[in-house]
Amino acid sequence: MEIAAIAAAQGNTQSTQDQKVLATNFDTFLTLLTTQLQNQDPLEPLKSNEFTQQLVQFSSVEQQIAANKNLEQLITTTALANSNSAVNYLGKEVEALSNLADLADGAAKWSYTLGADAPTTTFSVIDATGKTVFQTTQDLKAGTGTFTWDGKNSQGGTEPDGTYIIKVEPLDAEGNPVAHSTMTQGIVTAVDLTSVDPLLKVGGALVRFSEVIAVREAPKAAP
Repeated sequence: MEIAAIAAAQGNTQSTQDQKVLATNFDTFLTLLTTQLQNQDPLEPLKSNEFTQQLVQFSSVEQQIAANKNLEQLITTTALANSNSAVNYLGKEVEALSNLADLADGAAKWSYTLGADAPTTTFSVIDATGKTVFQTTQDLKAGTGTFTWDGKNSQGGTEPDGTYIIKVEPLDAEGNPVAHSTMTQGIVTAVDLTSVDPLLKVGGALVRFSEVIAVREAPKAAP
């Protein structure tokens, strides 16, 4: 409850300040308008449409501030809902749209989806420095599949455990790019709630809450 109160207070601060400024300016406007009416030249009275235009301008600003306040409240509500849901993912296995995966115990695993057959699909594994350490080409059919890397680089050596990037480049029989997506999966070990779209730590990689496409109970360890 305290977290919700703090978040709501922070979200409404700017709107409250804007409303105070508007109220002050509007009072000043009415004072000036009254003085102007009292002292206007009877032979050249101020035209009524000028009054109307100024009143409409103040009304528009007031409506905009009210709309901003409602938007801030909506963002706060969404952030709280996302935070509550994201925390519930702790200890669960998730699958998310991401090209990052951890190499651990001799394996790093990604999932992919292809929109069409891709007889020439190149998988490139890239380390944290941006260097391509492994590359292979496969003949794949449309649909969902997995790619598992054993940590061996192109020179036959073994790469250290850590987070790696997979780059998927599928081409059809005519050499045209095929629509695709890449997913990673793992256990959620931590949640960062500092943004509206929380970050989930999956192994050593961070994925956005909005990118999660599946949640499962974590597999039980073998006895």
